[in-house]
Amino acid sequence: MDFREEQIGKNEALFREVNERIGDVSSAGAEAEFLCECGDRDCTSPIRLTLVEYEDVRAHATHFFVIPGHEITDVESVVAENDRFFVVAKREGGPAEVAVERDPRS
Repeated sequence: MDFREEQIGKNEALFREVNERIGDVSSAGAEAEFLCECGDRDCTSPIRLTLVEYEDVRAHATHFFVIPGHEITDVESVVAENDRFFVVAKREGGPAEVAVERDPRS
């Protein structure tokens, strides 16, 4: 894994940790405003998800939600999409290993 891939993985893991805190304080059934979990360390774009949508993404350590257009196709694939966000999965190897290693639910 090169430095860029590692940095992308670390950035996404950091946003996931912040979003875990948001999910903890959000009301069941309501939408909450989370942060885009893309690999851009300067991105703080908000994404509205229901807690069910959030939990569906969190069920997989290698999955993250991003604003459409924020996916990084050489390290991840879009596995689901809607009009508000894409769900991306880290490709096998370094990026996926970083995602699993830094998953706060593992």
